[in-house]
Amino acid sequence: MNFVFLDFEATGLDATKVRPIELCAIVSHTGKGLSKIINHLIWESSYTELSDEVSEITHIPKDYYINNLVFTPREALTNFCTALQGLEPTDTFLVAHNALRFDKVLLEIECQRQAVPLPPLEWIDTQHDLPYPEKFKCRKLSHLALDHGITIDPSTLHRAAADVELMIAIFKKYTEEDILKFVMAPKVVLQALVSYDNRQLAKDR
Repeated sequence: MNFVFLDFEATGLDATKVRPIELCAIVSHTGKGLSKIINHLIWESSYTELSDEVSEITHIPKDYYINNLVFTPREALTNFCTALQGLEPTDTFLVAHNALRFDKVLLEIECQRQAVPLPPLEWIDTQHDLPYPEKFKCRKLSHLALDHGITIDPSTLHRAAADVELMIAIFKKYTEEDILKFVMAPKVVLQALVSYDNRQLAKDR
């Protein structure tokens, strides 16, 4: 099996509106170890300056594109998708944290914007698709790492490469067989339609 761990940093939090500013991807090959695909800072002239909030969260300077090697979104995604073409689709998963609400959405929208074909691969979302013990209530990446006894460096959190490394470390706490069994099992998603002020009612239920 091939597991492609990836993480995007972006210009904001709404995956339908943001643009990518960093992408890291590392492949874990069963029995063969890790191989890095890319670790790119991304920028193009249509981008606006990063907000103070994004710069503070990601630790990416607002003028990161000046003194660093950067790739356009098209270049970065072309490099990423070209590398995926060498992997067998039936034996490959894309893996990201909060993938279904962020990374997958961002990747698909940006690939469409840049006219870069994206291989049809299945996803594993490490926020929900690993067989975590019931006692692990929080699904933030840093909290999950600590729950699994993994040391974290707060100064590197939310940089793409650091987050990918944390995902891999958590992933390795489980067998591939147990993960795939959990991923393939039927699931039911329950959504509580309550207002923000009444969110406690949903938690209580």
